[in-house]
Amino acid sequence: MMESKSPVPVRRRRRDASAPARAATAAVGLLCAVAGGVAAGGPGVVGGVLATVLVVAFFWSGLMPLALTERLSRGPLAAVGLLLLTYWVRLAAVLLTLYVAAELDVVDRRWTGMTLVACTLAFTVVYAVLTIRANAGSRPVARPSAPPPAHDGP
Repeated sequence: MMESKSPVPVRRRRRDASAPARAATAAVGLLCAVAGGVAAGGPGVVGGVLATVLVVAFFWSGLMPLALTERLSRGPLAAVGLLLLTYWVRLAAVLLTLYVAAELDVVDRRWTGMTLVACTLAFTVVYAVLTIRANAGSRPVARPSAPPPAHDGP
């Protein structure tokens, strides 16, 4: 009698949602830089480009610690510590860059801020939508059981 072997589960390769999110962020940043150039001239363009580069660099550099924590086997506490440390370093670098840029005359602060917000929203929305779509079929949906029997009276 031959036993049938169950098929080996094939791991689907996770699609990286960060590349399309970075592309969408760059497109939004380009639109903001053009609008800033029309409204504020050269400083608007510089502010838009600076903000776009900061947002893309911030989110892209956030993927590196995630890749490191997947490969480290030191436990969840070490992974959380690494993620928090790198987050604060990245945030400090962005804030320091914005502080220095605010003192320069070649950067329009208003267009830098608007572009930062627009690019951050673009990256977050695209990344979230693509991640949710990629994971939509990976977990079974819990189906409700039969409703409880009706209870008559007190």
